[in-house]
Formats: sequence, C-alpha cells, structure tokens
Amino acid sequence: MSGFLASVRSCAEARLALAGGADIIDVKEPSAGALGSVDRPTLAGIIRTLQGCRPVSATIGDVSLVPENIVARVTETAATGVDIVKIGIFSGDLDATLDALAPLARRASRASSDWHEDTGSLADLPARYGSSTSRMSGRSAPITSDSAPP
Repeated sequence: MSGFLASVRSCAEARLALAGGADIIDVKEPSAGALGSVDRPTLAGIIRTLQGCRPVSATIGDVSLVPENIVARVTETAATGVDIVKIGIFSGDLDATLDALAPLARRASRASSDWHEDTGSLADLPARYGSSTSRMSGRSAPITSDSAPP
C-alpha cells in the first residue's frame, strides 16, 4: 500500500495537505534543520485544525543525543496529541538515549496496541479517514475553513 505524506509547517499548509489528499500530515520546519521542529503553539494549532482526521507526525528538532534532553522533547511533543514523534540520530550518546526512551516506547506500544484493537490496522487508514471527513467519537464531519482555527 502506498500513501501520501505531506510535510507542513502551519495550519494553512495542513489544510492544503488535507484538501490535497494527504494520508499522513508530517509537521516540521525545514528552515530549522533537517528535522527542524515547529514551535509548540503552532503544532497544537495544527492538531486542532486537523481534528483527528489524519495521523500526524512531528519531529523534536535537530537535537544532540543527550538522554534527558531527548526524553523531555519527546514528552513535550507527544503531549500535543501527535500520533508519531520523530527523533534524529545526531551526535551524542545513542545507547544511553535509547535506554532512556525505552519506557516511553513501551508506553506508546501499549497505546498503539489498544488503538489497533479499537480501530484496525494502519492499512485501513484511507478507508477510515476519507479525504473530507473527520472521525471523532464515531461521528463524521466535513473539514472546512469554518470548522478549523486559522
């Protein structure tokens, strides 16, 4: 199965990606580096704009592998409601960082397992998330500029 991932850096770009049929919305700021992150208010606005109608990934930024810094950034990013948190493998202590992230990964794995039991597999995403509908609490609603914050 192929899908369309669109990278965005604003609510306006998220709406365009959604209208263009993106299957996954990837949030990043390329002017801040290869995996540059957007600021938290922008990320939260994008999450609100999309209203759960597409999976959203976001990066923590171009951050050296210092375990406590990575864990803090992953936790902050996850708290916005994104579905996928991305980190880059930059300089630093990879082994210690992976060890520090292990508890978060286990927690995410349990959440993902619960999600799969409730909603099916990732292969079902296009059918579940039609190009113009939002599925929140089992209800469908059109996504329009009126229903999403600027």
